[in-house]
Formats: sequence, structure tokens, C-alpha cells
Amino acid sequence: ARNIAAIPEPWLSGSDDTTAAGAAGYRSVAAERYPDQTPTEADTQRFCTTKDDCLNKVAADLDGFAALLERNAAFLDRVEALARYERTSLGFGQRIDAPMPQLRSLGWLRTRYAWAFANGDRAAAFDGVCRNIATLRRIGAGSDTLIVRLVATSLASDGYTHLFAEMLAQTPNDAALPPACDAAFATPNAQERSLCRAIRGEFAFVTAGLRAGEAIEGARRVWWKRWANAAVYDPERTVAEVAPSFAKYCGEEIDRAIAADDPAIAAEPPRDWFRFDCAGNFGGCILAQIAAPDYSVYAKRVQDANARIGLMAGLLRLRGDTAETSLSARARAFAARSKTPQRGVVLSEDGRSLRVALYAPASGNAMVWEVPLPGSRVSTPTP
Repeated sequence: ARNIAAIPEPWLSGSDDTTAAGAAGYRSVAAERYPDQTPTEADTQRFCTTKDDCLNKVAADLDGFAALLERNAAFLDRVEALARYERTSLGFGQRIDAPMPQLRSLGWLRTRYAWAFANGDRAAAFDGVCRNIATLRRIGAGSDTLIVRLVATSLASDGYTHLFAEMLAQTPNDAALPPACDAAFATPNAQERSLCRAIRGEFAFVTAGLRAGEAIEGARRVWWKRWANAAVYDPERTVAEVAPSFAKYCGEEIDRAIAADDPAIAAEPPRDWFRFDCAGNFGGCILAQIAAPDYSVYAKRVQDANARIGLMAGLLRLRGDTAETSLSARARAFAARSKTPQRGVVLSEDGRSLRVALYAPASGNAMVWEVPLPGSRVSTPTP
């Protein structure tokens, strides 16, 4: 709050006459309190991405990645400190020029955990990756910003969970896992099964833009432009036009569909611009179609995230099962029990991994998510 209060009012106000001067003279007190520890671009390129086989990438150059992690230890510690928090909120409010956190850095801890695993400290690797999955699930579900919600949820359920599965595949099934893994793969709670908080933030962001822009930049400076603008654009009527597209994601119907893993969340059909409601607000009706895109795909991504967490939780239960049948046979039975008419779950052809169908395209437009079975990549796969 103190950092926000220190920003000069002319810069925040967006006044045409003062913005340039205010921005030029502005220096945040945060620059002194929190020195810039951002990794160099060269280092940034070395951290694992969701497309990488992180374990093999790190294992191929342990010394090089040890140096990378050492150079950026202070920054990574700050990312890891997010475990102390329950939710995220942008203190600058919902404004187009508000600074955004460096979201890609949320995935960089995978490199640290992969290195610990490849270097032999498997307990620390499992503890770290599980704590971070729980952290990202929690702060993602508690975010009031849609992009933070989606990025954190995706990293928790895909990026970090996939790394966890890869680590687990190379670990004997009788090896104990840290308690942090119980929280990491707990059943998604009500907040994780809802988009409402993030959608409300997105609505605030969109409506702030609609109210501030007067549709055409500079229209308020010239009287005839101001008159012409008013004839085709009404900010409040435009806000009312977009509101239903957002409101339904805070309704019981959508919450029930997400909780039931029902993919039948319909996209908002485009509305005809030549309606009586658009009289005197034709420009607003056009903007409403742009400002309220199809959010159903985001609800489906939340469903996919919960399905990935559920699949991994099921694999952990299978891993702890002491039945005499092989893990592959148990996984086949688990897949048969878990699949639904809407979402398929199958064992791979070689019997060493599970696949779950997705409702929304993932990285590379993939419509399935696949993880190896626990213990399937040790020298002698454990039963």
C-alpha cells in the first residue's frame, strides 16, 4: 500500500497534459526496498518450460544448472516465498496501465526441483514440487485476476504435476513421500471449482476500460467529436450489454457444471447489433462483442486442471495399494472406473502411462494429458 501511495497522482490520473511528465519523474520506492533480481535474458532462456523434458534437460548438465540456480537463488527464493500467502490481488486496481507480475517466473522453480532430484536429493525435490503445487492451486483459485488464475492453475496441474509424475516414475513405489504431497493432490475445493472471483476481476477490468475510453481516444477534446461519440456510444449501456456474459460464471449453473465435470458449458452466442437496445449505442454494441469474448474455454481449462489433479491423486492411491496384482493391471482397472461418457481415461498401449482426455486444447493443441505410472521407469519397475 505504501508503494502504491508513493506513485505521483498525475501519473495515476492518466491526464493528457501530465502523464508524460509524471511518468518521466516517477521512481517507485519499491526500487529501493526490493532490488531488481530478475534473471538475465540468457538465464531466463535456460529455465525449464512446459515443453521441456525438465529432468533429462537438467541431468544432462548438472554443473551448468547448478551455476544457473546459484546465480538466481535470491530471486527463486522470492518465488518460493509465495507459499506463505493465501491469494493474489493486484493492488493497483483494475486499470489497463497497471503493472502485472512476471507470471512466467512462477514456472522457474521446476528447474530447481528437477536439479535436486537429478542430483540425488529426492526428498527435497518431492517436498518442493508438492509445496509449490499446493501454493499455486491456492493462490490461483484465490486470485481476482483471470490471467493469474489461469496461469497458476495450469502450472500447478500441468507443469509441476507432470514433473512430479516424471519424478515418481523414477522412484521405487515403496519410497515414502513427504506430507506436502497430501495437500498438493487433495480434492479440489469449492473455490477451485469456480471461476467467479477471477471473472469478477475481469469484469471490473473490462468495464473500467469501457468507461474510461469513451470509445474513441481524444473524442472528448473536440465538441463535434464529443457529440458524434455520444450519438453512437453510451458507456453505461455498454457495460450493461457485456454484464450477462460475465454474470453467468458466478451462477449456480456454471458452478454445478464445473463440479460435475460436465463439458456442456455453452459459449455466449454473438448478439445482433441491429437491435432496438443498440439504438444510440451502436458503437457500444460492437465493443461489447469484443470486450466479452468466449469465456467458456476458461471454465473448461479449470475442469481439465481439476481432472489432472484427480488423476494424479488416483495414481498415488494405486501406488500405496499393497494388492498382489501389478500396478499396470490396477491402473487399467482405475482407468475403467474413472472414465465417464464425457471424459475418457485410458492406459497406454505399453501399459506404462495413463491418459486423460481434455476439454480445452493444452500446450501444442493437445487434447489428452499423459503421465507415466509410478515406478514405471526404475531399473526394475516396482509392482
